[in-house]
Amino acid sequence: MKWIKGLYRMILLAVFMIGCANGAAGYDFMTGNVYYQLNDDGTTVSVTSDGVDYGWGWSSAYTDTVTIPSHVTHDGHTYAVTAIANSAFSKCLYVQQVNIPPTVKEIGDSAFYFCSRMTATTLPEGLTAINDFTFDHCYSLTGISLPQSLVTIGKNAFYAGCADSTLTIPDSVVSIGEEAFACCGTLRRIDFGIGLKTIGATAFRSCGGLSNLSLPPSLESIGDGAFMYCTGLTDIEIPAGVKHIGSGVFQACENLTGMTVDSENTTFDAREHCNAIIETATGTLVAGCAATVIPQSVTALGDGAFMECIGLTGITIPPSVTLIGDNAFNSCYYLESINLPPQLGHIGDYAFAGCEKLITLNIPDAVTTIGDYAFFDCPWLDDVTLGASLCHLGAHCFDGCWLNTVTARSIVPPLMADSTTFERYGVFSQATLRVPAQALETYRATDYWNRFPSIIALGDINGDGCADVSDVVSLINQILTGSVTDSRIADLTNDGAIDVYDVVTLINLLLNSPK
Repeated sequence: MKWIKGLYRMILLAVFMIGCANGAAGYDFMTGNVYYQLNDDGTTVSVTSDGVDYGWGWSSAYTDTVTIPSHVTHDGHTYAVTAIANSAFSKCLYVQQVNIPPTVKEIGDSAFYFCSRMTATTLPEGLTAINDFTFDHCYSLTGISLPQSLVTIGKNAFYAGCADSTLTIPDSVVSIGEEAFACCGTLRRIDFGIGLKTIGATAFRSCGGLSNLSLPPSLESIGDGAFMYCTGLTDIEIPAGVKHIGSGVFQACENLTGMTVDSENTTFDAREHCNAIIETATGTLVAGCAATVIPQSVTALGDGAFMECIGLTGITIPPSVTLIGDNAFNSCYYLESINLPPQLGHIGDYAFAGCEKLITLNIPDAVTTIGDYAFFDCPWLDDVTLGASLCHLGAHCFDGCWLNTVTARSIVPPLMADSTTFERYGVFSQATLRVPAQALETYRATDYWNRFPSIIALGDINGDGCADVSDVVSLINQILTGSVTDSRIADLTNDGAIDVYDVVTLINLLLNSPK
């Protein structure tokens, strides 16, 4: 049996090696300095690579200037050259120019991937698609002239692959794929054709030189982060036909101060000259900037609405807002204070993550859920008050925050996702936890809450284990005599002073506590 198994393995190895040998060529014939493979119709060919696996290294299949003929003859047969195969020139570092004939109607995925020294090429009329990654990382490519026959520009088609300052998108183009022109830092202007309907996610990400941008009236959809990190943009108008705007479309556009919407648009508006884009039907603000004034009619702040808004130091959120979406204020590094509206019910994942200047936080009583990583890595956040209706705190919610005091006003301890909710990079918070007097023992017995090193009763001034009218009397006496017993319990407003405002807060606490 062993010899049979050994023979079987040898046969498999032989088959594998034969397959590798046949596949190694990767082309059917070579004429001049160009490799070709026969297409299925038997009468046409595609330009391909030399079939050598260069691993992480550069390909030497093509160098210098390559001129592809419209027809090629081999073994007495003449073939029309109609396509450039997938990865044909991929990683050919020393290619400088490729001349493509008008017979070529298709260019495959990654055809010129990382031809970083290629300065010029010709894109023939009749070409309908530039596929995914075609000119990805062609850093030096200039003089790009897109054919009038072009319909689609694929994913990463010119990622870091356009060194021009201006780009004209033909009227024939219907869609631009995700990351299509991302990281083309030299682009200053784009002239969009009147047929464009879709701009994909992060299509123009990090095109920092863009300052003049006029979106066409034909446009219907703008994907997530389509113009993020376009730091040169100062103003933008959303055309009448746009029906979809993704999250974080203008993330980190630090100089953007003017945002308007065509008055004929029935899906979005920029009411009251607010310098923001609002979904008309729902009242959701989907994109804002440092100059935004949130109208009183807005009901929600959408996902990524102000994400990485560098110039935002403070903003007034009207009482009409009941929801703050995922990443809404993520990485607003200079946001110093935020007053959350009283009817707010939900704070999304990463909503205020990375807001490094936040010091205090008061979660309104109407909030029931706070998402994962909502206040992650807010290192200066010192004091947090959690509202009376809070039911759930997400994972890593306050991870990375240097908390000194956490005040939980709910009688029933809110459910924590796990121990990471109040961890700081793997170590549970050392903050003092203040809870309602009548819930003190409940918190001390509840998982994760009981990990706080100090849990004290909020408002139990006289130390009898409950908060009632006698504590109001005790607090007034302590203030009048200047003999405050424990400021951590008596300073209900967390302002560092024990005064009449703490008395009022204690009275309100008792009046609003469940009977």
